[in-house]
Amino acid sequence: MIAVLDPLLSEATSFTTYNSGIDRHGKGFAYNVHHLPDGTPNPEMVDLAVSERRAGAGVVHSAGLSLQTLRPGGIPGASVRGLP
Repeated sequence: MIAVLDPLLSEATSFTTYNSGIDRHGKGFAYNVHHLPDGTPNPEMVDLAVSERRAGAGVVHSAGLSLQTLRPGGIPGASVRGLP
């Protein structure tokens, strides 16, 4: 996975995120940096997530998993559209 993501991330540029606080995800917690201050999804964060999922899809499938496996419980408000 590192070999697949390294080229992608080495070309990525920084972008501004906003900490919208802590959200509960199943049994755990995470900082919500997915949204802009107005509550809409951060398009740069969405683009990065789409690129990462597309790049990692082959690795995930070759391991006998599915992309759905990577979403235990899902992340409210963090859905990524346009993926296979």
